[in-house]
Amino acid sequence: MKKILFGLLLITNLFALDGNKFVSFMKEYKKENNKNWVDAFAFMYYIEGINDTLKGILICYPSNVNNGQIASIVIKYIENNPEKWNHSAYSLVTTPLIKTFPCKKKK
Repeated sequence: MKKILFGLLLITNLFALDGNKFVSFMKEYKKENNKNWVDAFAFMYYIEGINDTLKGILICYPSNVNNGQIASIVIKYIENNPEKWNHSAYSLVTTPLIKTFPCKKKK
């Protein structure tokens, strides 16, 4: 029961982050110097939180994919779609990852 409640709380918070705020976290993550480390880590941890929640359900990675590749896919999507920055951070992360690593439909 505790795991179910924790999962629901996590999913609720994942949907709550504003896309424009998430983009600012991404910009900090990408900086070479003088990073705001809290925001930079928030970017990566947010992506990891979504991965932990959806891996094997909506997103199915090959065994050799690492966190850097996953972050790069999300960054590329965000940079190529500025018109979507007003969407939720959840959408900015899940859209490219589901398109890139969809789970095969079971017959």
